[in-house]
Amino acid sequence: MYQIKIIEQEKEITSCPQFAIQCFNWGGDYQPYSYGYAGLLNQQGLLIRLCSQEADPLCTYAQANDPVYLDSALEAFLQLNPEQTSNYINLELNAKGVLLAQFGKNKNERSFFSEEQIKSCRITHGQNEDFWWVQALLPLSVISQLYGPLSLNEGTRIRCNFFKISESKAQEHYASYAPIQYPKPNFHLPEFFADAIITK
Repeated sequence: MYQIKIIEQEKEITSCPQFAIQCFNWGGDYQPYSYGYAGLLNQQGLLIRLCSQEADPLCTYAQANDPVYLDSALEAFLQLNPEQTSNYINLELNAKGVLLAQFGKNKNERSFFSEEQIKSCRITHGQNEDFWWVQALLPLSVISQLYGPLSLNEGTRIRCNFFKISESKAQEHYASYAPIQYPKPNFHLPEFFADAIITK
C-alpha cells in the first residue's frame, strides 16, 4: 500500500516514498520511465509531483482544461472518500504545467474545475533535454468544495492511480502505477485504483 507522508514544506515532497508509473497495460514500444511522489502538506492540501525521463515531450495545449492527454501528460486520479462516494478527482498536466482537472463518478459524468479552483492548485513545472516534471497542490479548500467536510490526516485511507499518457499517434502510450485489466486504454476505471494511506 502506498504511503502518503505528512510533510511541513513543499521541498520535502521528494522525501516521500516514490511510486513508479510503469504498467504499460496495452503494450506499445514507446515506454518512457515515469514516477512520482505524493504528500499531505500539513494544513494546506495534497501535494503531487510527477516526473518523466522523456526527451522532447509533445506539448501543444496552453489553456486550462484543454485536452492535455493529447499531448504528453502526467496524471493523478484521486478518490478521497472511497467509503462514502465513488467520485474522484483527475489532475492531468502537460510539460508546460497546463492543468485539466475534473470531478465525478466515471469518465462521462464529470465536471471541470472552475478557473478559481485551477488557479488555487499552485502548479509548478520544469524541463531539461531529457526529463520533465510537474507539481500540483490540491488544496483542502477545493477538496471540501467537492466532497463536503472531509478530514485528511494520519490513518486516512484513499484510493488512487497515477498515469503517463499520450493519445497522439506520434508518441502514443498508456502507463499506470496500478495495473488495469481492461481490453482497451481507459484510465477512468476506479475499480483498478490502488489503496493508499496517510502516514507521518
